[in-house]
Amino acid sequence: MKLFKDRNFKRPQAATLIALLALFVAIGGTATAASSLINGKVIRNGSIPGKKLKNKTVTKKKLAKPVQKALNRKGGPAGPQGPAGPEGEQGAKGETGPKGETGAKGATGAKGATGAKGATGAKGANGIVSAHFLRVDGNSNFDGGDGTVTLLTQGLTSGKYAVSAKLSVMAGGSGQISCSLLDNGTTVDTVRWDSKAAFDDNGMYLQSVMTTTQAKLTCQASVSMQVSNKNIISLPVS
Repeated sequence: MKLFKDRNFKRPQAATLIALLALFVAIGGTATAASSLINGKVIRNGSIPGKKLKNKTVTKKKLAKPVQKALNRKGGPAGPQGPAGPEGEQGAKGETGPKGETGAKGATGAKGATGAKGATGAKGANGIVSAHFLRVDGNSNFDGGDGTVTLLTQGLTSGKYAVSAKLSVMAGGSGQISCSLLDNGTTVDTVRWDSKAAFDDNGMYLQSVMTTTQAKLTCQASVSMQVSNKNIISLPVS
């Protein structure tokens, strides 16, 4: 015991250890020496790292049964769907696709409610609202062959009118009288009367629609005639 407590005890050299190993092999045989040196009892737990194992040397059959069962185990049924995640950011707008075919016309919808009444517009300019009437009560006498005689001339505000003229005629003998209604000098209506004898009388009427500033009544007779009750009335129209 004194030898192991001696502070001058020296660690055996490598050559000494090899010699001792050779002695053990010679005594117990190769198999005994190998089984005594390397087995599960000799190897310390957790002392062999994975990198010391040769690739593809550990097969499935070398694994423990529970490990083999775990490897053969298939996935179980799908679990319930988890809650929806938060809405992601809006992606970039894609390209516009081609225009589709026009669909069939749909049914006419119900009539909508009447909208509110709009504001009243500005008042327009004053139009022609009153009739223009011209009358001469005195007699106009024709001696025959006098040519065209102007009986009435009515000045009007420029516009569109329904114009009518009337006169009474008494003949001095057998003959003809012709009267015309003029629109700014252009004849728009004419009426003729033939008397059979002296003192024959007749009423004559003329009318036209014209856009004008002047209405005129003229007559000419082939025999003596007396004209009375001459008038023109012009009614503004749209």
